[in-house]
Amino acid sequence: MADSWKNWVPSSSISSLKYIGSYVTQLFPGLRLISLNNALGDSMNFFLYINQTDPDGSMTWFAKQLDLAEKAGDKVHVVAHIGGGDSEALNGWAINYYNLVNRYESTIAAQFFGHTHSEQYYLTYEDMKDSTSRPTSVIFAAPSVTTYSEYNPAYRVYTIDGNYAGSSYGILDFSETFLNLTTQGNVEVPQWSVLFDSVKKEYNLPSLFASDWKNLLGKFHKELNIKEYLLLQIRAN
Repeated sequence: MADSWKNWVPSSSISSLKYIGSYVTQLFPGLRLISLNNALGDSMNFFLYINQTDPDGSMTWFAKQLDLAEKAGDKVHVVAHIGGGDSEALNGWAINYYNLVNRYESTIAAQFFGHTHSEQYYLTYEDMKDSTSRPTSVIFAAPSVTTYSEYNPAYRVYTIDGNYAGSSYGILDFSETFLNLTTQGNVEVPQWSVLFDSVKKEYNLPSLFASDWKNLLGKFHKELNIKEYLLLQIRAN
């Protein structure tokens, strides 16, 4: 794998890619991408229950990369598979990840995850045991083009704060597009449909800061129609 990826993974990351399946690369001045292999954060990997701390050194490596980025004044985008807030994330791994996200809150500009095959988001809080405390970040899980678990294929396109001096490199908005298998499943040239072109407009969000998503979560609890609508959106993609 490392040999196949050497054209876009910097030579300085080849050793970490070979050993732990993770790498870091500089996307733009001031922005680094950390691709974190969190297979050892899967709760279905039963061998990990013997030692959940950091069996392959991935979290130690991750902490070092975040520290280097902080000292350089760079922002970081994190890409991984199982979200730290997902119920299938191994508890010990998830706690370590959570603590690092809070420690490097001002460095991590965005977190992109998969695994769920649907539109989901998770919040991290200043106090992980108190959801009334200040939200520190949002972990986004995007839909998948697979049809697993009765979902339609779908994909998400993020709009990121641009490449300029002083950019936050944060997420400004995103859209989602899906393929309706009921009407398009047997069509020779299927037509994709826009689920929404702006998540900000779709959920009436002023921005995509963690505090905005926490406020939306509060609306889900208070207004049943919004919660039902979100569940329909998840099923659509």
